[in-house]
Amino acid sequence: ETHAWLQDYRAFYDGIDPTIMTVGEIWNNTYAVADYVSDEELELAFEFDLASAILHSVDNGSSRALDGSLPTVLEQYPTNQFATFLTNHDQDRVMSRFRGNEAKAKLAATLLFTLPGVPFMYYGEEIGMSGAGRDENKRVPMQWSAEKNAGFSPKQPWIEMNEDAVERTVAVQATDPDSLWSHYKDLIALRKANPALLSGETEIIQTNYTEVFAFRRYTEEQELLIVVNLDEDPFELGLLALEETLTPLDPSVEMTSIVAPQQAMIYTIAP
Repeated sequence: ETHAWLQDYRAFYDGIDPTIMTVGEIWNNTYAVADYVSDEELELAFEFDLASAILHSVDNGSSRALDGSLPTVLEQYPTNQFATFLTNHDQDRVMSRFRGNEAKAKLAATLLFTLPGVPFMYYGEEIGMSGAGRDENKRVPMQWSAEKNAGFSPKQPWIEMNEDAVERTVAVQATDPDSLWSHYKDLIALRKANPALLSGETEIIQTNYTEVFAFRRYTEEQELLIVVNLDEDPFELGLLALEETLTPLDPSVEMTSIVAPQQAMIYTIAP
């Protein structure tokens, strides 16, 4: 009955405006969620298994969770027709999941914006707001500035602000090029500027190392290799067979096969 209702709803709003887009929340496994995404039902649905895999792989320093989830996601959905995210309003926030580890928060964001799908951000994620346990703790007011109530409102909010509300704010992080906020801003710009990240196909690259997760994003006009070091130590990846065809996407970055701890390298693959 739910599928029949969604099909009727899709026909209704397509008749009003074919550019309308819907996203569904079906909190279930990939196989169940993908069943709601088609040309006749939802355009997108939140991909919970992949969100969990991103967090587990980053937190554990191992690609196993992503290796198990992403192939199924790519197989079950039309190309890029799923909504990616890290956590939502019902889950412990990313920074709480990573116990305040900002390097892990940055790495998770990097995966969110380089993996396929349509990325969604939960407010406050881009500045590392914390929140766990009761739902109210995960939904505290946004931390904008050092003004009263962290700049959220001159009126008393319905719940107390986080303890770090005056230090961890948009105002502070927007002036710091190394902040989590700046990292998110750079990732959004990166994705928008590169067709392969925005709408490209995806191929998982086997590295034989659980510390590393690598994948290719490509369109007819651009091909990128993304190499993610999940480990807390530098990793030297054997790229010798590809060195003649690879260049760093960022021209200010020196060509190297050494990927820094909990960071990613993005290479352009020459035709």
